[in-house]
Amino acid sequence: MAQISAAIITNNEEANIGRCLESLEPVADEIIVVDSESTDRAEEICRSFPKVKFVTKKWQGYSKQKQTASDLCQFEYVLSLDADEALSESLREEILKVKPNLDGSTAYEFARLNRYCGRWIRHSGWYPDPQLRLYPKNSCSWNGAIIHERITCGDSISVQCLSGDLLHYSYKSVDDYIKKANAYSTLGAEQVLRDGEGFLILKSLVNPIQRFLKTYFIKLGLLDGYQGLSISLISSFVVFLKYNKAYLLKNQKKESCKSKDSISENERS
Repeated sequence: MAQISAAIITNNEEANIGRCLESLEPVADEIIVVDSESTDRAEEICRSFPKVKFVTKKWQGYSKQKQTASDLCQFEYVLSLDADEALSESLREEILKVKPNLDGSTAYEFARLNRYCGRWIRHSGWYPDPQLRLYPKNSCSWNGAIIHERITCGDSISVQCLSGDLLHYSYKSVDDYIKKANAYSTLGAEQVLRDGEGFLILKSLVNPIQRFLKTYFIKLGLLDGYQGLSISLISSFVVFLKYNKAYLLKNQKKESCKSKDSISENERS
């Protein structure tokens, strides 16, 4: 039977990591945890699981940190989870079914079911939220994106979908969502600049409205009750913040370049 390495990155995840590791034990032959200098009990909890190999690594960004965890895995197939995720019972059964036939030619994706303010969200664009997380490490890698990092696979790799849900215990409260959304908007702004997007002021005005209409009406966020309305409003505000921050960062860089050019002119004169 093929063997599977699980790969997880952590930072102060004592509230979640135990649940994540427990869900992985039946399917993983080793579990690699790459921790970015946590100050809570995350390390203590991880080391209580016999299959865990705990490594401390300074934070490099999501994509690079996950690639580091993947590179440390000794088996051909890697199952990558975030610390606040866990395999549902049905998904564990599906992975165990395909495990004997893992031959390096196929990667597997599955639906992610997100929990927000005490409710599993089945609309609002949050479900099925497919995630490619079980893959042959020598043919697949993390794409290097600043935010919304994804696995990319070689042309020879086929992708199959497994039934069952990856459970994501994402946001316990509105405050939690807003805090993370603010951080994600900053990373999103950096990605916007990296991609060279233009019309930032226009996009900061139009795109948030489009996001709300899409999330609440087209993606049926209204069926998720109060949580769906909250998700739709906050996610549209995140879009505004992303382009607003990108615009300000772009101007700051221009001003910085002008200052450097001015200093260089003064030095030459």
